[in-house]
Amino acid sequence: THFVWKLEGILATPAGRGHGLYAFEYEASSVNVAQYLNDARRRLVSGDRSALGPTLVQTIVHGHLDADKSPHQALLIDAVLYLASPACGDVPPTLRERARERAANAEEWLLFPCDPMPDGVGVSARFVPNKHISADMFLRLNEPEGSERDPAP
Repeated sequence: THFVWKLEGILATPAGRGHGLYAFEYEASSVNVAQYLNDARRRLVSGDRSALGPTLVQTIVHGHLDADKSPHQALLIDAVLYLASPACGDVPPTLRERARERAANAEEWLLFPCDPMPDGVGVSARFVPNKHISADMFLRLNEPEGSERDPAP
């Protein structure tokens, strides 16, 4: 499944020496994913018993999201600016220039969640649902019959 995300309303500030890195903090929230829980509830109320499990799971997850008041952290990365910076000195020049050209053509920015891990070693790559990001669209790709993921009967 591929999601098209929309990120808006954040206050990001240059991180460290800049180089296209911008840090921001946010709070968890289920506001932009509530439609999925509401859809599951409607299916359940209409008599669709298969919606019972998803409705229960989503209700629990939404409760945890809305109870989470801890600050979460992430970086926005201007890929073009970052790839042109000295911070990428270890990347082979041809690879860096090709990546920079593609990022410029796609007007690409990257999102890097960076909450500290519970054990204090490293960061989490999980971007917690919040009021600033919404999934405007998603696409599910079907594997062709006989593919490695969907073996033919």
